[in-house]
Amino acid sequence: MSNERFQSLLTDFLEGELSERELSELHDLIESNESFREAAIQSYRLHRMLGLMMEQPVGDSFSDSVMKRIPSKSDAFVASVLRGIERKEGEQLEIHSSRIHPQHSKTFVARAARWSMACFAIVASIGIYYFGIRNTASDDAKYVVFKNMAHARFLGEYSPPIGSRAQQSHDYVLRNGSVALSFPNGAETIVVGPAVFRIDSSDCMSLISGSCSVYAPEGAEGFYVNTPTVRVVDRGTRFVLTVADTSGTEVHVVEGIAEVFPAAAPTSSHGSPGATRLGRSEAKLFRDGLQVPPETTPFRASLYNSQLPDRIISYVASKGENGGAEELTSVRVQRAGIPTEYKVDELVPIEMIWFKAGGKQIDNSNQPVRHMAFRRPIVDDRASVLSDRFLNTGAINPGGSEEPLRSDPIMEANKETPTTPGLAIRFERPILNRVGPDVILFELQILTGTPEGDSFHVVPLSYKPNLHPVTVKAFDLTLTSSETRRLTDFFLTEYDEAVDSLEDFLSGTGHSLKSPQHGLGYGVLAVAIDLSDLGYELNETVDGLFFQDTLDDDQRFDPVFIAGLP
Repeated sequence: MSNERFQSLLTDFLEGELSERELSELHDLIESNESFREAAIQSYRLHRMLGLMMEQPVGDSFSDSVMKRIPSKSDAFVASVLRGIERKEGEQLEIHSSRIHPQHSKTFVARAARWSMACFAIVASIGIYYFGIRNTASDDAKYVVFKNMAHARFLGEYSPPIGSRAQQSHDYVLRNGSVALSFPNGAETIVVGPAVFRIDSSDCMSLISGSCSVYAPEGAEGFYVNTPTVRVVDRGTRFVLTVADTSGTEVHVVEGIAEVFPAAAPTSSHGSPGATRLGRSEAKLFRDGLQVPPETTPFRASLYNSQLPDRIISYVASKGENGGAEELTSVRVQRAGIPTEYKVDELVPIEMIWFKAGGKQIDNSNQPVRHMAFRRPIVDDRASVLSDRFLNTGAINPGGSEEPLRSDPIMEANKETPTTPGLAIRFERPILNRVGPDVILFELQILTGTPEGDSFHVVPLSYKPNLHPVTVKAFDLTLTSSETRRLTDFFLTEYDEAVDSLEDFLSGTGHSLKSPQHGLGYGVLAVAIDLSDLGYELNETVDGLFFQDTLDDDQRFDPVFIAGLP
């Protein structure tokens, strides 16, 4: 009943229909329930749509757009907002320079709300401000937050957005990938899948199975992790836990001190009797809460994860007519452990120099194979579909091989050797192999397709000793990643003949389907490629790459954008 009452009161408040008694009741509900407070915070977002507040800064965070502009004096805040309404609406409301007493602020809110529908969002901001709602960033300081994640795939749910709050008492089943969690006291953990974990409180988590690395800086002492058999209490340290269903819990301390108690024991103070203390470079195995002889558990520092793998973290794209992603504007990549934002203008463009579909015009479903996606029915520049900034244009369904190519691809027809199925690109200028990823690739993927994306081989354009192919089996941002965007609409082109060369791709006859593909039925996946994985030396320059589908299923690799990192 209280939830229904809250919703009713909040709606009436925004419509300016609350009495003083009801306003006081709404205030009490918000003060007593955190979820009500969160719902009330969301009403602030209305000011963006109505444009009645001061000029908005770039960014979506509530604190950036509203709270940083609220003066420290409450009466000044009321007066400034009312003056803003006066400027916008042209209504002459006299604001005296004398102080507005806080106990009268609710009356100001109730009266102001009746002026016009356009003012409701601002009035809501005043009312909620006086209800004691703090900066969201301050509220987040009380919660466990998903700080970051890499290749994370959860059972039965999408990966939570980076920066979102973790639910307490919810069993997260991490099928693969890794997740970084930040706790209010400063502790940080990295859980590596497959794993099952749960947030128990603001200073405690449970690791039911899997591996978890813990970093507890000064001030986070006392943070602890529960496992089915033991409780590990931090005393200012770095340690890693591995929990297996049958073999118990391993504790490896990288630095500092950790104390281990049986799972049923209460959280104890430093140095309390009954605790097993582990120091730097020590490791022990516990079964049923009891220590196993130490010689069975050698210390392994390599188990500890200090950061997530390098990868594409997120990207930004303009919105098309249906609200889906259209033109890429920037991409955020972690290289050598450091997240970096790259504008599209900073990326190294590519040129498509080869395309062969494998000699098939009809796929296994007896449907014509389509090899071009474009944002309009008529393609005005086929050569640019892979190098332009649009995510709804691409050279899709190239050929491939179950086994990756281990010699130079053949891209010129001759009588002795057939040309190589696949896709070749050359960078506008040679790119330098640095530490971490060097190339980014985006593909469109139908929502009913493989969640991890269509696998593909990456092959050196010109082989030499120590070089070898790499097979990408999963994208960094997949269909289950919250950072993956849906696509805007696009058109597919069917060719009249098999596409067996770049010339066929660029000049072959064909036609565009009359109706566009509904882009919201597709996700835009992204992956970063490290040239070192192909055997290139650090600081070695690379001119181009060759890509092949793995032919492991009926779905083909559908690249829509490829570029080098500067």
